[in-house]
Amino acid sequence: MIHERKLDSRMTKLLLACVIAMMFFVCSGFKAHAMTVKQTGEGDTSITVGWDTPYTSTGSVINGFYVGYAEYPEGGNFTTSKANAVAMADQKKIALPGNARSYTINGLKKSARYVVYVAYTITSKYGSQYSGSTYISSAYTKVQKVTNVRQKKWWYWALHADAEWDAQPGVKYEVKFMDRKGKVLKYLSASSATSSTSTSLPKVKNNKIYKVMVRAFRTRSSYESTLGTSYGAWSDVAYLFTQPMVQSAKVSGGKLRLKWNKVEGMTSYTVYVSTKEKKGYKKVGTVKGNKTSLTVKKLKKKRFKSSKKYYVYIVGNMKINGRTYTSGRHYTNTVQRGTITTNWTF
Repeated sequence: MIHERKLDSRMTKLLLACVIAMMFFVCSGFKAHAMTVKQTGEGDTSITVGWDTPYTSTGSVINGFYVGYAEYPEGGNFTTSKANAVAMADQKKIALPGNARSYTINGLKKSARYVVYVAYTITSKYGSQYSGSTYISSAYTKVQKVTNVRQKKWWYWALHADAEWDAQPGVKYEVKFMDRKGKVLKYLSASSATSSTSTSLPKVKNNKIYKVMVRAFRTRSSYESTLGTSYGAWSDVAYLFTQPMVQSAKVSGGKLRLKWNKVEGMTSYTVYVSTKEKKGYKKVGTVKGNKTSLTVKKLKKKRFKSSKKYYVYIVGNMKINGRTYTSGRHYTNTVQRGTITTNWTF
């Protein structure tokens, strides 16, 4: 009999403890079943997110949703960006009614990545408060047209040309290399696209002009987005061509006489000379594209000496539709006593 009373007492205490624990569980903010949130739309400076209805028991009411967001830049810290988004939601700066199922965030940066956090609260039929939340770790504004496509390096001896362009986050790039007439010579399509912001065209000819165009695209995870793959516009055409190389150089009568190889399509050539390899270059003349020679009379008001060493480089210029493209400077030619030595500048 005494044993049965002790057992009943223990059972009573256990049940009471369970009831107290359940009350604490409810009143302390039980996390409701989180809904799914995904990016459903994009604009140049906007992101639209949508979500399904959170789980609620019969008679419960969804009080509202609270949206927070923060930029998550390339190379940035995800934990910091998420914390900033959570803080914004906690402050209820963007408060939506309980029947809301989507929201468009405006005023964002172009071609940027964001963390988007959505929180909500529910009141049960018993008056208890429940809360929940979910987030997107990588929501993006619209893919933009690739900009600043340019020649990175022309490898005169290796016979290939490098092109580069400005980066966008979370994308890959399709690249088309063409000859001057537009015939495609190399095409990195979506299946062979690069995530790098530069690539090369092999087997070039040093007297020819080539074209390049680049297009960015982004493929999103179905876990975080309904948008699938989206493409930006093709870039403007950029032109690739070699830096003209000095073919002969001679000092005679106090003058420097130069000749260089012809590059098709040049509007002009600009010649630079210095007495030092790494600095002090002076523009000594510009000639039209149909000329490949120049006689330089003086350098900084001094006549040339046959025994002295000079450094020369030539830049090719091509003007198309009001814009001038240049070969850049990749090599410098050392001239002394009629001997020419070519040096890399990289």
